[in-house]
Amino acid sequence: MKFKNVLIIGANSDIAREFIYLIIDKTDSMLLLSRSNEKLIQFKDSLTENHQGKISIFSYDGSLESIDDSFNFTQEFDLIFNAAGSNNETNVDIESFKSSINSNFSAPFYLTYRLSKTMTSGTVVSISSIAGDRGRMKNILYGATKSAMTSAMSGLRQKLANSNVSVITVIPGYVRTKMTEGHKMPKILTSSPSRIAKLCLNGIKSRKNIIYPIEWLLISVILRLIPEFIFKRLRF
Repeated sequence: MKFKNVLIIGANSDIAREFIYLIIDKTDSMLLLSRSNEKLIQFKDSLTENHQGKISIFSYDGSLESIDDSFNFTQEFDLIFNAAGSNNETNVDIESFKSSINSNFSAPFYLTYRLSKTMTSGTVVSISSIAGDRGRMKNILYGATKSAMTSAMSGLRQKLANSNVSVITVIPGYVRTKMTEGHKMPKILTSSPSRIAKLCLNGIKSRKNIIYPIEWLLISVILRLIPEFIFKRLRF
C-alpha cells in the first residue's frame, strides 16, 4: 500500500512515531505537525537521509488561530493521521481547559475537517480514547474532549460515506506511552504503541470504521450497558 502525501497530527506522540516508522518507506511525502518544533526537528534528524528528504514539519502554539494563520490548506493529502492528545486534570483553570480542548479536539479536528473537504480519495484516521465512551470522575475533561472527537469522526464518516474517503476512529485502551507514564495499568489490558500503530495500518488496508483492540471492544460494550444509577457510584 502506497501513500502520496501524508499528514501526521500530533507527530511527537509515541503512537504517531511508530506509525511513521511503519509507513515511511511506502510514502512519497510526509508533513509532521506538533506543538514542539524542537522535538520535530530532533525526530527528523534521527531518520536516515533518504527518509529526511520526504519529511517537512509544521509547529503551532496550540491555538486554532495559529493554524489558520500559517497552515497551507491548499495541500492535498491521501492520508490524515491524528494522534494528538494530552491529559492534564491537575489544574482546573481557564488555560488548562483551553489547552486540553485545543490539543485533544479543536485543533486536530479543525485541520481534519477542513482538509477532508478537498480529499477525493484516501483515509482519515483519528486516535480517540475509551475515556470518551463514558464520562468518569478521574478524567472528566480528557474524557469529554475524546467523546467530542469520537462523535465528530462519526459525523465525518457519515458525511463522506458515499465518497472514496474512509474515516477511521481508533479506541486503543491502555497504551504504554509518555502520557501514561507512572499510571498503574494491568498488563493484560495494556498495548504497546507499535501494536496500536499496526492495528491502524491494518484498519486502513481493510477500510475499517472503528478499531478497538479485541479486549477493549468487550470492555467498551460492558461500560455502555451499565445503568447510570449504578455507574455513578462506581469509583474507577
